[in-house]
Amino acid sequence: MRTTTMGCVRALALVLVSLSRPSVAQDRPVLDESFWERMDGSTATIPLSQAFARALLGVDASGAKELVKHTKTFSAYKRLLDREVDLVLSSLPPPEILAEARARGFELVQVPVTVDALVFIVRKSFPVTNLASEQVRKIYSGEIVNWKPVGGPNVPITAYQRNPDSGSQSLLVNLVMRGVPVMEAPVEHVEMGMGGMIDRIAEFKPNFGAIGYTIYSYELLMYPNKDIKLLAIDSVYPDADTLSSGRYPFQGPLVALFRSDEKPDGRVRAFVAWMKSDEAVSVMRDAGFLPAR
Repeated sequence: MRTTTMGCVRALALVLVSLSRPSVAQDRPVLDESFWERMDGSTATIPLSQAFARALLGVDASGAKELVKHTKTFSAYKRLLDREVDLVLSSLPPPEILAEARARGFELVQVPVTVDALVFIVRKSFPVTNLASEQVRKIYSGEIVNWKPVGGPNVPITAYQRNPDSGSQSLLVNLVMRGVPVMEAPVEHVEMGMGGMIDRIAEFKPNFGAIGYTIYSYELLMYPNKDIKLLAIDSVYPDADTLSSGRYPFQGPLVALFRSDEKPDGRVRAFVAWMKSDEAVSVMRDAGFLPAR
């Protein structure tokens, strides 16, 4: 599913449902392993789900890893719509997913949980450290095809993309392009997995002039690679400080997503309310995530 240009703008304008922050004494929800069996999400939110499982169930790291089974972003959306799961942790859903939910007779409630970002990566030895937002858009629209106009060597730009139904591709469209159409990439320049994208950029040859992108928390927590580097955007380097302050430009919330017909006193809403508690915020920070502002 490819998000339309105007749909992207509307997606960013969606009203997020924010819960008021409860006190430190917020009750823990009473959950068991079956709750995690009814949860799905993006690849980048796996460590977050695992951290919540460790905190609330008392399982160890291996137990949490066995319990958390995320099927990736768009698969998770579909399973939520089909009532195969009750809760999804992901980036903002695109307009077509929200429209499909309404066609099925319910809304999708979106509660911001953490802050994440789309970061752009090049080979560590590549002599470019910063791009302007507009330069990124021109690279991914196909207008800029050589590194020299953006301060690099006189070599072609090989701009890798993710598959159209990936969460990070949706973030490229929604957070970065801002209505500018993404160029159609050759098949050999499309990576099906986030790990594959990082591995491809890390290769010295034949991709000396390659650029790609990934989710900040994924590169930090799940797939670090010493042979790549993150680019600053508009002279702002992506890190915990610039994400927390909102200075890094290509960032957005990771949300808890659930159907509006969930019971008011059910375990899904209880869990989402607990995620705003001081205890949950501490769990997020310890796991390397930045709580939503």
